[in-house]
Amino acid sequence: MKKVKFGVHEVSTIEIWAAGTLLFVAGAASAGWAVGKFSTTGNAADWSTCLAGVAAAAGTWAIGIGANRYARLGDQRQEAVARAAADRAQKIRAGQIHKLRLWAMQCNRAHTGMRRRTDAWAEKPTTIAGAYGLLDGTVVMLSQIDCSSPAWELLHHEDLSIQVDIGIRLAALARNVRRFKERNTDKRLQLVPETMGWKYPLETTELLSGSGDALLAAIARISDD
Repeated sequence: MKKVKFGVHEVSTIEIWAAGTLLFVAGAASAGWAVGKFSTTGNAADWSTCLAGVAAAAGTWAIGIGANRYARLGDQRQEAVARAAADRAQKIRAGQIHKLRLWAMQCNRAHTGMRRRTDAWAEKPTTIAGAYGLLDGTVVMLSQIDCSSPAWELLHHEDLSIQVDIGIRLAALARNVRRFKERNTDKRLQLVPETMGWKYPLETTELLSGSGDALLAAIARISDD
C-alpha cells in the first residue's frame, strides 16, 4: 500500500480516498439541500437530521483513525525503546567480555615476560635494580585487573572460582615481590636467581598464567551462549 508522508505522520492512500469520499458525500448533500434540489423529497428538518448524521459519522471516523494512528505510534515508540535497550545491553556485554579477555591475556603476558627475561639473564646477568624494574612493571600491568568488576558475573557458575583464584594469586605476587625486595636491598648487586628468592615471584606468575588460560576457556563458553 502506498504511503503519503505529512511531517512525522504517514497516511495511506486508502485512508485519503475514504476521507475524501465521505467528505464529498457530505458536501454534496449540503449543497443539494441549500439550493433546493432535495426539497421535493423531504422537509428541511429531515435533511438537517440527515446531514447531522453524516457529520457525526465523519467525526467518529476521524476520531477512530486518529486513535488508531496514535496507538500505532505508541507501539512503534515502545518497540524502538525496547530495541535501544537491547542494543545497549548487548554493547555492555561485549565490553565486559572484552575486559575479561584482556585480563586473561595480561595474566599470560606477565609470566611470558618474566620467563623470557629470566632465561635471558642466564646468558647476560642483570643487577637487582634490573629485577626491581621487571617486577614493578609486571605489578603495574596486572593492577589493571579488577576482581570486583560486574564483568565476572557473566561467567558460568562453575567458572566463578577463576575470579577468586586470580585475586588470591595477585595478592600472593604482591607479597612475593615485597619479600624479594626486603631480602635484596642492594640494587647494585648482580642478580643470582637461584639463591636470591627470584623463583617465588616467577612461580606466582606461572600460576597466574594458568588462571589466564582457564579464564580464556570460560570466556569461550559464554561466547557460545
